[in-house]
Amino acid sequence: MQGGFFMLTKRRFFASALLALVLLSAAACAQIDLAPYEIPNSAMAQITLIQPGLFLIRHDSTMNDGTVPTSVILYQNGQPIFNRQFDDDGDWRLSSTFLMSEACYGYVLADHGDPTLGRLFVRLTGSGPSPLLQLMDHRHSVRLMNFGIAFLYETDTACALQLLDWQERLKVDYALDPALRYSMLGSALLADGTLRALTVDRPRADSGESARMILRTFSNAGALRSEQAVQSPYIGGFNDTVAFDSDGGLVVCTAPLADYKIQQIIRMDARNNVLYQKTLSAPKTVVDISGAQPSPDGSVTLYGAAMANSRGLFTVFRLNLDAQGNVAALDVRDFTTRATYLYSVRLDPLGNAYAVAQDYKHPIAVVPFDALPVCDNPGLTLTNGGI
Repeated sequence: MQGGFFMLTKRRFFASALLALVLLSAAACAQIDLAPYEIPNSAMAQITLIQPGLFLIRHDSTMNDGTVPTSVILYQNGQPIFNRQFDDDGDWRLSSTFLMSEACYGYVLADHGDPTLGRLFVRLTGSGPSPLLQLMDHRHSVRLMNFGIAFLYETDTACALQLLDWQERLKVDYALDPALRYSMLGSALLADGTLRALTVDRPRADSGESARMILRTFSNAGALRSEQAVQSPYIGGFNDTVAFDSDGGLVVCTAPLADYKIQQIIRMDARNNVLYQKTLSAPKTVVDISGAQPSPDGSVTLYGAAMANSRGLFTVFRLNLDAQGNVAALDVRDFTTRATYLYSVRLDPLGNAYAVAQDYKHPIAVVPFDALPVCDNPGLTLTNGGI
């Protein structure tokens, strides 16, 4: 009788423990309510994160079946403080928004809707729109920086990497091989006038050659100081993450097109030395690095997402690497929401991180990273070497 009592008690204990585990798992995976973080009427729109509580929304009437006119709306703490509509058939048509810093942002108008013909940068200030800079004829891959603007100039017969200061004076005019095609992944203009620019140089499809990732450095007088290939097992140029530190060092994060479960991380200093090369991955999980904050000492903070839609895994992470590329800290947060896998981690110019849900059926939701619940590591592993 006593043995039966203990057996019954044991079964009840395990049943209670199992129930507690189920409830705990359910609580950990409970869907996060996005309603408090939604931007009104922003479905099918594009968002620019400026600083906490300040967002710029761009609507394109051709993307929302005309339900919302082509317009830009500036929101502060959930309330619109600026709104301007644009004529889709006008000579200058709304093309995009731009963000240089937390104090310099606005919208871009394209000449007859074609940015290759010309574009006008209009800054939003406390007194309203103010024209900032106008670029004409065949300039693309524009990168705005505190001390100037870098871009590629490309026609059928000529190609150059150029730099203008904010008074529209040409500071760098470096001829590139017109037989190649170029895209600019990132650039940094240092306080002493040094320009660092990372491009992907692509040969024509029938050449049989491979694309190369090239880091070029120019003096404040516009002379080429160095030109170095960044060795990566995958040359992307479409969804890569590139960030420079204040000394000109950089971090490059790329992923192979056929396998989104891994990310290649390359860290270089201001003298083009490779400090470390790492691979971040997780088993049966899509891993994406979408933000980076490198420091001159070689350390870096990486932000991204790790998800597996088939098993309902939706997380975001903050990964700190020290100057040797070792893991200093890993912070993983749950992001189980109605948006499922349609989200990303993005940074504003001040370095604040947000999980941005955009499923195109509901308003965009912007959730501060630190407001999300902590969860277990989904299996993220950092290893040495390349992919």
